[in-house]
Amino acid sequence: MSVNVRYSKGAVLTYSLVAYSPYEAWNAAISGTNGRLEVGEIYSGPGKDRPYNIIKYYDRKGEAITCEVPKGDGAHGGGDDKLIRMLFVGDVDDPLGCRASSTDGAMSLLIGASANVSIARNKPVLIRGEM
Repeated sequence: MSVNVRYSKGAVLTYSLVAYSPYEAWNAAISGTNGRLEVGEIYSGPGKDRPYNIIKYYDRKGEAITCEVPKGDGAHGGGDDKLIRMLFVGDVDDPLGCRASSTDGAMSLLIGASANVSIARNKPVLIRGEM
C-alpha cells in the first residue's frame, strides 16, 4: 500500500506499507534543501538485536554524519511511557517543541481516511483546511 500526499506549499509525503515482509521494521527519510535525514528501527530479522538505532544525515555534497542512538526500554523504545506521562501527568518536558497539536492529529486522521476513500474511488482526494 502506498499513499502520496502533496501539500499546498509543495512538500510531498510518501508513505508505504509492506504487510508481508520477512521482517518488521520502519524507515523514514526527510529530504530538504540542506540535505537528507534517515532514521529507522528494526524489530525482527537482521539487526534486531542491535542495542541502538542509526540516524544518518547527508549534506548537500553527499557527505554523511552517522549517530548511534541507544534504544530505550519499553514499547516504542520507551516513547509510549513518556507520551502517556506527558499527556496525563504533565511532568515530561518538550524542549524542542515536538508535541503534536489536536489539529495535527486531526490532519493525520484525515490523510488516512482520505487514502481509504481514494482507494475505494480509484482517484485522488482533496483535503482543504487551514494549518
